[in-house]
Amino acid sequence: MKIASFLFVIISLLCCVVVNADDMGMFEDYLNRDARTFAEEDVTYYVQGFGLLSFNSSSKLLEVEGETVSGKDFDLDMPWGGGLAIGARKGLLRGEFEVSGQMSKFDVDNGSSEADGDFLAVNFLSNAYYDMPVTEKLDFYIGGGAGFTWYTADLEAKYGGLKEIKTEEDFVFSYHVDLGVSYWLDKQSEIFGGYRYFSTADPVFDDLRFEAPEYHTLQVGLRYNF
Repeated sequence: MKIASFLFVIISLLCCVVVNADDMGMFEDYLNRDARTFAEEDVTYYVQGFGLLSFNSSSKLLEVEGETVSGKDFDLDMPWGGGLAIGARKGLLRGEFEVSGQMSKFDVDNGSSEADGDFLAVNFLSNAYYDMPVTEKLDFYIGGGAGFTWYTADLEAKYGGLKEIKTEEDFVFSYHVDLGVSYWLDKQSEIFGGYRYFSTADPVFDDLRFEAPEYHTLQVGLRYNF
């Protein structure tokens, strides 16, 4: 269901970009510049670093010791982190490989069971973006990506009258959609900022299964083009 919603958002946003850009004549201006076609555009490369700060991020406890529970929503305590990416650009299109991570704390009380601790997500993602020129120095971008996330949780769990303190891990599928703006400081450097929606498959930590966390994230970074 979440993947279908994710695809719907991507398609809707792309349609809006295409329609608006066409109305503003941006595609025509771009295609006519220097009389070059997309096939003649040079491939350039870049590296970037960025920070992440999430808000209104949540999850839910779904299962304890193989038994389904009436899950209670809980917030992740302001997940924060950052990442690095290397990529290639051809015309208005970009593709990149990203390694990023976010740390947060959580505390959930489901009546008969409780869990709290630290939550670390390390992401390995392949991303694709479309850059739409707005002014000579300002671009609007939209895109997304998919890959895998390695979750590590330092848990203090209480259920069935027992208390356990342990570190658990899980490796799950993940995906995201991004949109924002970038500003060129010079011919090689640009700063960028935007919104990222990020989610994964449900992580399972031994006897506890959580609903896939949803991260609503602000992203700010610096990109250097070679």
